[in-house]
Amino acid sequence: MNIKQLTIKQKLAFSFIFAILISTSLVGFVSQRQAHHVIEQRLLKSELPATLMQFNRSIDKEISILLAAAEQLGNSRLLTEQIQPNPIANQDLSVNQDTVILDELKAVKQQYQLIDASIANRHTGTYWMDSFTESRQHRENGWFTKLVASGQEKSLSVYREDSGEVKLFLNYQRPHGRSLAGLSKSMNGMVSFINQFTLEQTGFIYLVDNQGTFRLHKNTQKLGKATLQSEYSASASQQLLNKTDFNFATVDRDGKEILIATSYIPSMDWFVVAEVPHQEIFSELDKATQQIMIWTLVIAALFALVALWLANSITRPISNLAATFKDLGEGEGDLRHRIDVEGKDEIAQLSQGFNGFISKIHLSVREVAETGNALRSAAEAVASQAQLTLDNSHSQRDRTIQVVTAINQMGATVNEIAGNAAQAADAAQNAESETQNGQTVVGQARNTINQLSNDVANVSDVIAH
Repeated sequence: MNIKQLTIKQKLAFSFIFAILISTSLVGFVSQRQAHHVIEQRLLKSELPATLMQFNRSIDKEISILLAAAEQLGNSRLLTEQIQPNPIANQDLSVNQDTVILDELKAVKQQYQLIDASIANRHTGTYWMDSFTESRQHRENGWFTKLVASGQEKSLSVYREDSGEVKLFLNYQRPHGRSLAGLSKSMNGMVSFINQFTLEQTGFIYLVDNQGTFRLHKNTQKLGKATLQSEYSASASQQLLNKTDFNFATVDRDGKEILIATSYIPSMDWFVVAEVPHQEIFSELDKATQQIMIWTLVIAALFALVALWLANSITRPISNLAATFKDLGEGEGDLRHRIDVEGKDEIAQLSQGFNGFISKIHLSVREVAETGNALRSAAEAVASQAQLTLDNSHSQRDRTIQVVTAINQMGATVNEIAGNAAQAADAAQNAESETQNGQTVVGQARNTINQLSNDVANVSDVIAH
């Protein structure tokens, strides 16, 4: 398409529409990018950290309370004294001592709403549980022996029963003391909460230990087997296992971008992990973008109509000017044409100037026409007078010819009479003198007629031109 072949109206319309589309597209693109950045920053710096920290603090608070309870139980002076063998009787604790220990364990169980509460003698392996009626002995080389040998002050583990119930076990031992306290509590409420909790549409949270191994997850087949490294990547796992309040990494899985975030739980030495598809984070923005695009098209269409109307309002006076000029150039040249003046803009001023210009030309042409009419009337009067003069000249010429003819006839007669009437010489001499005078007059008349004829011819030439 050659732009030079377009009309001014088309150029203005295309310019307006192009400017509207470009401006709305740029505004939409910039606003979308800005909104995308704001949402991403808000998610990574506000919403997601706040969600994880809230969940973190909730777990940490509960675990801290239980650890404090286990530590209190393990450091209980009463229980420490009761779990020691009786040196006097050289036998195990009496029934009275069992009762004191079991009552204390039942009280702790009830206070913290536990499944079980227990205490053991690290040296002898004797232990008591709130549901027992007397003390029992741990098996050698079992978990108890390994725990005592590790010297680890606090330990935490999660165990899932065959029935699906999840239990949390906490143990506290005094490395240089005799007691080892153990508590267990149901985590079904937490598991239910984790399974039901969602981020966006399909995002979820779960718990991993300090090695990245899955400990609480909605997919039970991954418990104790899957790790952050196996699920994502080694670099993502290393980044996510930093013991800070908030870590995040973005990974690609099956062609989809996934956002992973973790928060460290100090009391458990575990991490709460959040996984959410990157696309779902901006799903609302994408919907809003679609609505914005629709509204942008609607607004652009409305502005396009306004642009067409504006272009038409600008070019209509110019079209009227062009039509008037065309009529003046190709038509009958009627100088009475005028352009309607609307408004006070530049086009209106141009129309006023054009009307004034045409008015002056019209006035000049009318004056020229009037002068031409006057000249034509004067020429007609001159031509009439010249014709009258010509007629008079022709009449005088005829009479002169008659006089010449008569004079010639008279001369012939005189010549005849001169030969026969000598006695009339004087009279003839006088007649001859008169004849010569008459010839002089005739010659002068002839010259005058010739001069008049030349003047009439000159006037005729002037009128003809």
